[in-house]
Amino acid sequence: MAVIKYVVAGLVNLAKYAPTAPSVLECPDAVSSILDLMMIYRETNPVIFTKAAMLLTVLAQEESLQKILLGTSKINDKLRSLLNLQERKLKLKTRQMIAKSKSQGMSMTPSQLMTPLKKKRLVQSFQPDWVLGRFKRQDLEDPIEALKCLMGALNIKF
Repeated sequence: MAVIKYVVAGLVNLAKYAPTAPSVLECPDAVSSILDLMMIYRETNPVIFTKAAMLLTVLAQEESLQKILLGTSKINDKLRSLLNLQERKLKLKTRQMIAKSKSQGMSMTPSQLMTPLKKKRLVQSFQPDWVLGRFKRQDLEDPIEALKCLMGALNIKF
């Protein structure tokens, strides 16, 4: 799994650099392979899942590559399905944490379990890792946020 994580991270970095971005999708089944990777690792390795979602998000920022992504069969359905699964997983985890805290005698509300939202500065696109800057857009780390960002980049309603 470590090799896959580094390969996807390398592809994300290639996709962030405009001259090399189209080469990421040169393989005929690249988009479907990335979607399959997301389906496989959605439960077992959220890092790979998030990096794969980010890879598609970065590719979707360029209009010609966005058309290739949207041309893939059933991408809308797969992404909506993944988002629904991730949201159900989060709800289940939240319920389990509440039940565990109640059994231990602590009272926690769902709002206490959620992490506070950070105020983010909007930047147009992701930059390659070698670009330094104060306002460089950071890589996505939350699977649900990565999926929503991808669906937003592809103009898919969620």
